[in-house]
Amino acid sequence: MKKLVSRRKFLAGSGAAASMALLGCDSTTYLPPDVRGGLMGAADVLTMATQRLLLSGQPLAQEHDVSDITRDFPTWGNTNPRQEDYQDLLSGEFVDWRLPVGGLVNRPMSFSLEELKRLPQRTQIT
Repeated sequence: MKKLVSRRKFLAGSGAAASMALLGCDSTTYLPPDVRGGLMGAADVLTMATQRLLLSGQPLAQEHDVSDITRDFPTWGNTNPRQEDYQDLLSGEFVDWRLPVGGLVNRPMSFSLEELKRLPQRTQIT
C-alpha cells in the first residue's frame, strides 16, 4: 500500500517548488532591492515576488474609460503660482527643475524633466 504524504510535507514541498520556480524569474521584475539580510530579507523577497507574480498585468487602482473624465474639473488654489521660484522655473521651461526620490529607498536619486520624459510611459485613468 502506498503511503500518503502528510499535509506538513506537502506544504513544505509546495513552498520549496514555488521558491525554485521563482529562481528562474527576472530579478529586476520580481525581486525588490535587497533591504534586509537574513530571514527577514528572504521573507521580503518572497513576499514581493509573490505579489508581483500574482498581480502582474493588473492595475493597482480602478481604471476608467476616457468618456468618464469630467469636462469641468474644479481647481482649488492657484493654477499659476506667483512665487519667484516657480516663475524662474517657468521662464526657463523647467530645465533646472529636479524630482528628488528619497526616504525609504535603497538608492536616493533625483531626476530632471528630460530624464523623466525618457522613462517608459503608461497612461492610466483612475
